[in-house]
Amino acid sequence: MNISELFKKLPLVYISLAFISGLLMGTVIYSTHVSIIFFVIGFSILFFKKDSLFIVGVWICIAAFGMFNMHASMEEQQFRNEIANEYQGKTIVFKGIVVEIKATEKGFKYRLQLTGIDHFQTWLFQKKKLECEIADTLAGKGEFQEISSVRNPGEFDFQGFYHRQNLYGWIFPDKHEQIIISNNAHWHFGRFIHELQQNIRQLFNSYAEGDAGGLLSALILGDKSDVTPDIKDSFAKTGVIHVLAVSGLHVGYVLIILLLIKNMFSLPWGYDRIVVIVGLALFVILTGGKASVIRASIMAGLYILSPVFNRTANIWNIIGGAALAILAFRPMDLFDLGFQLSFLSVASIIYFYEWFEKVLPKNLKVSKISNKAVQFFWGLFLVSFAAQIGTLPMTSHIFGKVPLIALLANVLIVPLIGVLVGIGFFLLFLSWIPGMGYALGNSAWLISKIITFSTKTFSSFTFSTLNMNFSLFNVAQYFMVLIAIVLLFDLVRRKYGIFILLIVSNIIIWNWSFEEDELDVIFLDVGQGDAALVMLPNEKVMLIDAGQRNRYVDYGETVVLPVLKHFSINKLNWVVMSHPHSDHIGGMISVMNEVKIDTIWDSFIPYSSWTYKNIIETAIGKDITIIRPRQGQTLKLSKNVLVEFFAPDSTFAVGVRNVNNASIVFKLTYGKTSVLFTGDLEHEGDRFLLPYENMLKTDVLKVAHHGSITSTTTALLDFIQPDLAVVSVGWKNKFKHPSSIVMERLEERYIQIHRTDYEGALWLKSDGEKFTEVPWN
Repeated sequence: MNISELFKKLPLVYISLAFISGLLMGTVIYSTHVSIIFFVIGFSILFFKKDSLFIVGVWICIAAFGMFNMHASMEEQQFRNEIANEYQGKTIVFKGIVVEIKATEKGFKYRLQLTGIDHFQTWLFQKKKLECEIADTLAGKGEFQEISSVRNPGEFDFQGFYHRQNLYGWIFPDKHEQIIISNNAHWHFGRFIHELQQNIRQLFNSYAEGDAGGLLSALILGDKSDVTPDIKDSFAKTGVIHVLAVSGLHVGYVLIILLLIKNMFSLPWGYDRIVVIVGLALFVILTGGKASVIRASIMAGLYILSPVFNRTANIWNIIGGAALAILAFRPMDLFDLGFQLSFLSVASIIYFYEWFEKVLPKNLKVSKISNKAVQFFWGLFLVSFAAQIGTLPMTSHIFGKVPLIALLANVLIVPLIGVLVGIGFFLLFLSWIPGMGYALGNSAWLISKIITFSTKTFSSFTFSTLNMNFSLFNVAQYFMVLIAIVLLFDLVRRKYGIFILLIVSNIIIWNWSFEEDELDVIFLDVGQGDAALVMLPNEKVMLIDAGQRNRYVDYGETVVLPVLKHFSINKLNWVVMSHPHSDHIGGMISVMNEVKIDTIWDSFIPYSSWTYKNIIETAIGKDITIIRPRQGQTLKLSKNVLVEFFAPDSTFAVGVRNVNNASIVFKLTYGKTSVLFTGDLEHEGDRFLLPYENMLKTDVLKVAHHGSITSTTTALLDFIQPDLAVVSVGWKNKFKHPSSIVMERLEERYIQIHRTDYEGALWLKSDGEKFTEVPWN
């Protein structure tokens, strides 16, 4: 299909693709003048009589509108970003209208639209519930904290996610200041919907026992607050977590119910479609206007309305029209993962389901299967498979894993979810009939039990998920291979498929040929703690510390494991516990439970904390080798990678009172480049290193004890002479690290400083000659 045929047969697809191309150009061309010039050029081309030029002119004009829309959205977001940056860490006087209320494990959070700033919303956190409702006004004083940006490789971009929802930070009220509540006595639509949602939630919980009520609330309202963490986890591992997010699947069930109602009452043609559209609109409102529901409802609405306008419903035009309608009002949704996965899965299902019908053997074609039950489940399997084909590279790129069991799980669970949704709506409208509510509630309980048992069983299989992380380059390769496979089944265009495969093969081969032996060192941002990852040229891996773990946070779970998954690391050859303080080894507990470890390097210090004992006991139970490196010991890790240990001295470490001075200090050398890791070494420990003199010279220094005044003495620094110093430290930490005196020592020697509290993680790559910084974010 050439561009003229695309424009004539699928005009909405053509227009949406042109608009999206303009949005993408708008992210790299930061000039409104350029978009105006583009429009003028495109508008001029429209006056040419040749059809092909006219179509090109239309594309350019629409792309220009896309560029202009993106510029406007980015400028507005930049304006609000600047406000958030200005407020960061400051105590502000706030006043805002409550637009959402949510209960959390630690208290309550209130979503406020701050007065005086359009589309600037924040969360207000409170341990105790305030006597307020939606549309009331809250005023007070508190500290503003901006939503954190991506701090480590492989981390989900929560800042971008929330910014697209106009959420820019948190306000933590001053304990000594009272929050003033101004009640809104007038009727408010948002409050009415919130109360309606709460009433429905209570209805589900009162009739459906156990987990059933929470699942019904998630499926009908999109409220997952009553769904337990273990159920969410089992759904995620099984690859069916999408059913808990109200989306196209649920809109499809609602559409079926509305069509049944329409047929039951024999409504006049035309009016029946209005009833369906109104029903879809009410469902959008009931679910809080979630983007996924809006997307699916627009598609369903366009499909239902097409006969009214004497148009044959073309599913590709419907997809194009839905994308255009959303992006015209919310251009930044183009970068929303939900938007991308939603349209990718729908497009993939539509194309590949039809493709399977063409290429599969006759006895495997859905239309040729006579047994209705077999036809239904086989068709459902192919739908699930088709969706996985389109979304696999994106889920692998974002989440670092692929749920292998999802194909089988979806065949069983999706129909059961449909039954549960149907029961939920019947319960909603028929619970007033005596006995009906309890009958439906018990039915919901039984179906929920089957669903949760199935997901927990599927997720328990060792092969349920595969850790696989696609880079954007791998994503491009995947789609090239996919296109080639499709072309190979077409006798006329098979030669193009072979040509694409040859190109991909050449890319892979040449990439391997030019692949250099490089060492990667990543200093992770784990707040007020330490963690670093070293990936050797021979693909072996070392982890040095793993950050803090306490009742509030576990950096092993929230930072280290996601980074390991991002790099598809399933095994750690060496784990270094610099010393037994929890801000260095606490996160190791979670890491040990998830990742295979060969060897642990431990200091000589006897320590009695629960964390340290737990790690040692777990290591013994898993047959992990524990060694205590000796001062002066040298280890060769690979061909050009060497480790030299400078501390601790075993006699000194056992007798030392300050655990910090028992830290393992070692120099990692690759070729002509080196990094010195110093743990939390302080003044007393520094003196034991001085005899090594020039052996301490290094390119990169991990500054000891988070830059404390008790660390990094002048005498030691004069021997180390690093080009770069890395300070692993938490933002506004209670210890007030790093010391300004230590920072001045570094600056006086013209040493470049990288602070994780300011700049996040640091990724360095060495070719054996020099270090270069990898711009990972």
